[in-house]
Amino acid sequence: MIENEGIVIKSIDYGDSNKIITLFTISGLKSLTVKGAQKPSSHTFNFAKEFILLKYEDRGKYLIGGKVENYYTNIVNDIKLTKSALRIFEIINMLVEHINDTKTAYEFLKQCLDLINQKIDHNLIELIFRIKFLYLIGLSPNFNSCVRCGSKEELAYFSLFDGGMKCNHCKDIKDYHLTNFEFETFRLLYLVKLDKLIEKIDAINYQYDEMNLILNMFYSHFLGFESSVEKIYKKINK
Repeated sequence: MIENEGIVIKSIDYGDSNKIITLFTISGLKSLTVKGAQKPSSHTFNFAKEFILLKYEDRGKYLIGGKVENYYTNIVNDIKLTKSALRIFEIINMLVEHINDTKTAYEFLKQCLDLINQKIDHNLIELIFRIKFLYLIGLSPNFNSCVRCGSKEELAYFSLFDGGMKCNHCKDIKDYHLTNFEFETFRLLYLVKLDKLIEKIDAINYQYDEMNLILNMFYSHFLGFESSVEKIYKKINK
């Protein structure tokens, strides 16, 4: 009986015919060897594709049975959707040891992939994942009050070093100025629940490039993380 479930976030060739897959599961990352998966004629071929939701059975380090529950076809067939999904996978793969609750993170990932696969604004879903992921690793920015004095008024500056907002009175020269629009958008995306997103999405205005820049700085400063996927896609688009 196949009871285990995971999302294949990475697949690499191993030897002449096998593949090693990395799955994200409710328990975290799991690597399994899939015999014969390089051969299109093999019954294991579909089990070793990235962007699939897989029910599986394993023995030791080997996958011995499986059933694909979702191929996320739209993600695979659209380079823009693929980019957003790859950025999410990259964060999980590189920062998984920081996740405090892998079960919640796994369900959150499934929700995000389902929405991206439904073509629900992939850039927005990617940003929401990256903002909320900080909560899952205990590093969520403080958008509610000044990190220095506690004031909830005149919050206009984001401090990378202090991990949150500062008011006009406590700002430092190195702090990043946020417009009121950017501040309200960050707070909205941090608080929005994915199961309520579709009914609210038409009212959400955001600027991807500006928010992406701030999140990149935050991840780099606190986690030493810089996206290889983003660098690759920038080269492709030149």
